[in-house]
Parts: sequence; C-alpha cells; structure tokens
Amino acid sequence: MSRILLGVLLLVAATCLLPTTTQAQSPEPLVFGEQWNHRSELLQEDRTIRVFTPASYHTSAQAYPVIYVLDGEVAFYHTATAVQFLALHGVMPEALVVAVHNTDRFRDMPIPDAYGNGQEDAFLAYLGDELAPFIEEHYRTQPLRVLIGHSQGGLFATYAHTHPETPFQWFVTLDAPLFGRVESMKDDVVARLGAPGYAGRLVTVDRTLGWHEAWERVEKAASSPAMVAQVQVDPATDSHETMTYRGIYESLQRLFADYAPADITTKSLPQLQAQYDTLSAQYGYALAIPRRLLLRNIDDLLFQMRGSEANAMLDYLVATYGEAPNEAALRQRIAAAIEEGPLEETVADILAAPGPSVEVMAPFLGVWKGEIQTQVPMEVTVAFEVVNGVVQGHTMLTRPDGRTDRLDHVMTRVRDDGTFEFGYMNQMRPRGVIVYSGRLENPNAYRGEMEMRGVKLQIPPHIAATMQPTFIELHRQPDP
Repeated sequence: MSRILLGVLLLVAATCLLPTTTQAQSPEPLVFGEQWNHRSELLQEDRTIRVFTPASYHTSAQAYPVIYVLDGEVAFYHTATAVQFLALHGVMPEALVVAVHNTDRFRDMPIPDAYGNGQEDAFLAYLGDELAPFIEEHYRTQPLRVLIGHSQGGLFATYAHTHPETPFQWFVTLDAPLFGRVESMKDDVVARLGAPGYAGRLVTVDRTLGWHEAWERVEKAASSPAMVAQVQVDPATDSHETMTYRGIYESLQRLFADYAPADITTKSLPQLQAQYDTLSAQYGYALAIPRRLLLRNIDDLLFQMRGSEANAMLDYLVATYGEAPNEAALRQRIAAAIEEGPLEETVADILAAPGPSVEVMAPFLGVWKGEIQTQVPMEVTVAFEVVNGVVQGHTMLTRPDGRTDRLDHVMTRVRDDGTFEFGYMNQMRPRGVIVYSGRLENPNAYRGEMEMRGVKLQIPPHIAATMQPTFIELHRQPDP
C-alpha cells in the first residue's frame, strides 16, 4: 500500500472518530445594530438608517443620549465601537448611535466653492423634523443630541452648529473644508460660541483641513458654559480618510472630558449622586452614575468594610442598569462585611485626624533622605515644613529607572510614646493610606515600617506567608 493511500485512509478513519456534535455545529450570526428604511416626506425619498443600542438598553429602562453620525455607510461601525468601548470604561455615558446613509451627498451637504446653491437646509430639516422624532418614538432617548461629520459632513456639522434652529446641542467636525465661499462659517461659529449663555460643545479634529491656527479665535470667543476643544492629527500617521477612526475616538474623549472624575477618591452613593446632579445641568438631562465608577466604588467600600454603603450602591446599580457583573459574589462580600463590622480606623478617620502642633513636630522638620527597603529598593526624600502655621509634608519616590513621584502627606502624627507616623494615599487601588510608623534612632536618623491602613486587604494565606515587612530608613539633611 502506498504512503499516500495509507495517509488518506488514516485521515478518513480519524474523521469518522470525531464527535458527532462537532459535525452538527454551525456558527451563529452576530448582530450589531439595527437597520431601518426611513421615508422622508421632506426629501421625497427613502433613507437607510442604522442604529446601535448599548448593552444595558435591553436590561434596563434607561434612556440615552443620541449620537448622529453622517456618511453612515462608512462611519457606523467605528463610531459605534468607539462609543461602546468608551462607555464600557466609564469615559462617556452609554449612548445610541444613529448612522445616516447618503443618497445625494453633494445635494445635502455644503460644497466649499458652491456654498449657497445646495439643499443643506432641507437636509437639516429632515434630521430635526423627521429623523429625530422617528428615533425618539422608537427608542428611549435623552434630549442630548450630538452631530458628527467628516470632511464634507464636517462642513455640514459646522453649518448645523451655526444654524439658529439647529436640532443638535453638541458637535464634532473632522477635517471640515472651511475654505472658499464657506470661510464665513468661521465667523458664524465664533459668534455662536460667544453668545451669552450658550451652552453647546464643539470639538474639531484637524489634519489636512479644518481650523488649524484659526482655532485660537474659537478659544478666545468661547466662554463658560460653552466648551470647545481641538484635536490635531499627525499627517504622517493618518490620511484624510483614515483619520476618522482615530479622530472619532479622541473627539469623544474630549467631548465628554468631564464625565469621568479625574480623581479616584472613594465616594459614597450620596456623594456620587451630588456630583452627577451638578454635571446633569451641563448635559441637559439627569445623568446616571457610570456603571464602572459604581463598581469601582463598591469594591473600594468593601475594602474599607463599609458594607451597608456598598449594598446601597449595588442596589442603585442594579436598578439603573439592570445587571451587575458577578452580582452574587458581590452580595456575598457585602454580607460578610456587614457581619464583620467596620474597621477600628477608617480612611475617613485618618484623613479627619488633626495634625501635630509645630512644637511637637520640631524634631522632624526639614528634609530627610534614605531608602525604602522592598524587593526593588527605592530612594526616598521626605520633607516636613510649616506653612502658615500648619505642618505640611510630602514624599518623593525615585524608582530604579529614574522616574520620580511626589506624594503629598494626608496624615502626620506623633504619638504619646514618641512613635512618629506619616503617610499618603495609595495611588492605586485599594484606596488605603500608606503609613510609615517608627522612631528616631538619634536626632538625625529615623527607621520605620510601612503598612496600609484604612482598608482590609484580602491576601491569600499562601501569599501572605511569603511577604516580608517593608522598612524605611531616613537621615536628616543639613540645612541649605
């Protein structure tokens, strides 16, 4: 028997031995969005419309802001995925994406050298008087409407921004051809942004076209509560066509820059609600606290053994979004935290404790240098000074690669037995206070041990058994 024939027979035999379930399996299609054939009586034509809904749309009763994107046949997928990704990470609110396909682009959108001869006013009327009501009839929406356009679509978005009866509140323009007969639109934008009480937002993304140096006029004209931002795209990185992928992602980051808090301080549910109530006034609708922010704070509250507060926050999350990842496990952690009770010293206790007097701190004032003894030792500089009668301090950590971090002290304490403690907030999570506690070995030498306080760390026993204490050694530096 030839080797080829033997190989064929072995292959057939092996195939026959495969599980029958493998043979019967078939792939299931993935569905991304919905498509409508929308009739316009104003334009006397049918328009193709694609709509993306966020995951929570089908598990909650939430309503969502709507992002309308022009040139929908090419812009739908990367706009929807950018919105989905940024919302997942709490950078922007979850939103509907409505992509409007073209039928006659040169009729509907302004042309730089023929501005005034098109029907952009009719297209804007279609968007505001027919499409938006249709979307709001068939989907749960909030009153915030955002318009995104690229190139000629960006020129139309600019026109829509300056129109006195525009149906949109916020705008993103990408590489809009603002030259020739449409140059006057720049004056209209500046006037619009400078109008008293105007609360709109405009983000422009410029590569080949757009505003470039003229953007300075916009920044000078815009006054609060209006918000403007410019994104510059490197021509060596992207072409006029490909810049939309990067541009939409970065423009959405800028447009919603105030949505995600810059700090990572642990907050209670009432604190978060107050924060987003204030922000709601700028967005024009009642903002829900981001799901990712809720999950992060629930985790932080559990580290701080604030079980009842974590439970209230989880109830809010489920009521708002309809589901919580690993909800059963979270409920078990909450029950355990409530049963065990609060910590003896919480982060709030540490932050609220009064600092020592200048007299008590006298032996520790000045600059100290030394080393933190970890697996990878780090150089450290610690400084204590008196500012307006109050003791302040900070720690400078120098990593082996030369990077330096400055960490302001949130606690300084001299105990009755002479133990000197100082610390700063952990810059990662859990959000405890890293505290150094030790004594002066002599007036110019300090040695202490580091620990994290205000949180209960969940360290597996086999890892805890291998952990070594972390010490700090400091030496006073001569006065300059």
